[in-house]
Amino acid sequence: MTHRNGESRVILKLFLIIGVLGLTMSFFREDKKDHFEGRYSRMGDPIVPAKGVPSSNFPLFPWSEETNTRDKDTDRNKDKDTNETQDENKEKGKDKDPEKEYPFDHTEGIIGRIDQAPDDAYDNLFHVQLPFLSAEIEGRLEYEVQGSPGTEIYLSLNHEASQKETLTRKGWQKKTRYLTPSELRTPDNVLLFSAPEGTTYRIKNPKIYLSSGASP
Repeated sequence: MTHRNGESRVILKLFLIIGVLGLTMSFFREDKKDHFEGRYSRMGDPIVPAKGVPSSNFPLFPWSEETNTRDKDTDRNKDKDTNETQDENKEKGKDKDPEKEYPFDHTEGIIGRIDQAPDDAYDNLFHVQLPFLSAEIEGRLEYEVQGSPGTEIYLSLNHEASQKETLTRKGWQKKTRYLTPSELRTPDNVLLFSAPEGTTYRIKNPKIYLSSGASP
């Protein structure tokens, strides 16, 4: 009988301990729930502030206000830097003469022989008149060329040694060659194209562009 009473006491103590732990956990969960619901209530999606709680006091993501402020400050600084750079570029542009275009005397030429006909030297030679040139001149030659891939182009400016270029594809292609002041003349400049025996190609729209140093 004494043995059974001892077992009953142990069992009763276990139930009491389990009950106390259960109440403690329940209280802890309710406390967290009350703390959360005191700030927010979920009314579908998204989460909105609970009734009676000003939304300005409880932002959905409290850290977002600080982040947004930093982002706005960064954007303002970027805009300021961009505007300053644009203003600097405008000021620099005022000191540089606008680029001027000087087309050659005719716009197109066929270089080489076609169907055994002799090559017409007239359309191989182009002239352009340039103004007085200073030592600070910046120039470039531009033209368009059409020929078969592998065709070799030879050109000479102002009777200097010819320079060779090889076409790599079909169709019209724009070519650019940058020029130094020593390569140009005042006033007459001569551009000569030539082709190896048995080849031909077409040239159009040759022009010289000048900036910074060319007088009108």
